[in-house]
Amino acid sequence: MQATPETAYLTQVRLGQLRWTAAILGPRTHGRLKPTEPPEPPQVTTICYRHFEIEVEPGTGRRRVIAWTPDSDTLKPVREAEGLWTGPVDPVAKAAAIQRLADERGAPESPAGPPPDDPEGWC
Repeated sequence: MQATPETAYLTQVRLGQLRWTAAILGPRTHGRLKPTEPPEPPQVTTICYRHFEIEVEPGTGRRRVIAWTPDSDTLKPVREAEGLWTGPVDPVAKAAAIQRLADERGAPESPAGPPPDDPEGWC
């Protein structure tokens, strides 16, 4: 209101500088907004893992492998598959069976190395 023809250009420069400062400090309210599309939500990828567990029968000591998988609707674990029951493994008897097999084949004893063959199919 108090600008004169001599100060009009100076007032215009000061107002331009104030607009620029307001746009930098508050771009949402004073900046130049360009209409853009909202970003698309990220694509959701669901990964389901299976969990394996060894179940021991309390009375006999037999073991079997069971699998757990999350339910696709509730994502709570569901028991999926069960293996066959196997008897408990006696490590002393297993070592004796391996040694017997080595003696039958005539192989020299090698306590540090792996067994020459696994008669029960464990390896």
